[in-house]
Amino acid sequence: MRIGIEYDSAEFHGPARWRHDEARHRAIEDQGWVLLRADKLDLQPGAGRLRRSISLVWAARRAA
Repeated sequence: MRIGIEYDSAEFHGPARWRHDEARHRAIEDQGWVLLRADKLDLQPGAGRLRRSISLVWAARRAA
């Protein structure tokens, strides 16, 4: 399975980079990857959004 996680920091992924980031994201997905995004909130204790996203993608890929 090709599941990737990209960490979006405010320092390196602000509005000036959005166009470039989206083009890179599409290019990665065109290679068969699912690319999930994470930020600092996903790394906080008790945060569950990223974990849920990974579980959903994993289950969908296994079912396919």
